[in-house]
Amino acid sequence: IITERQNAFALNIGKIVGSHATVARQLDELASIEGLKGVMCIFDDFVAGTEDFGRHVMPLLRCR
Repeated sequence: IITERQNAFALNIGKIVGSHATVARQLDELASIEGLKGVMCIFDDFVAGTEDFGRHVMPLLRCR
């Protein structure tokens, strides 16, 4: 249970879609926002999306 939200806000940037490289590039751009501490990724198919992200996008991220 989250009991305290410190400096929480929602930045509605819409969907990030594209090739694995495009998604990694856009996430790296988000990571450059000062004060940003994280993003929430949501996949249509949680298991397949998470596996695909881990195998193909994570290795391309500079910000990890």
